Amino acid sequence: MARPKFIIETKEDTRNAINWIRGQFDNVFKFNFPCEDFEQTDKAKDEFYNLDKKDSSVLNGWCEKWFDNQQWIKLKGSIRAKRLKKKRDFSEVEKVITVNLTESSYDILKRISIRDSVTLSEVIKKYLSRM
Repeated sequence: MARPKFIIETKEDTRNAINWIRGQFDNVFKFNFPCEDFEQTDKAKDEFYNLDKKDSSVLNGWCEKWFDNQQWIKLKGSIRAKRLKKKRDFSEVEKVITVNLTESSYDILKRISIRDSVTLSEVIKKYLSRM
């Protein structure tokens, strides 16, 4: 499978990753998560539910074994969103608004956010705050 784009290290990130993975397993539309093959999916689920979930290195190993690039990207996005929500809830209170972007504009922002390991909002602040 694909190499991880990041390492799950903190207890909070580990907890968020576990919750995200469980959510994927429980999603009725993703009956074949994380694999297309049903037998492999069952094996992955069994391994996941038998993990020592207090050890982030064990969870990273499971993700490395079973996730492809897209699944890593989605997990990382979920963890980043949780971090940002916590940051907003406890310190930086900013009003959140919704904007409409063309698909090509969104793709550009998304690529930069993945490359820089930041949220889309942080990309905009970083590159456009000089104006």
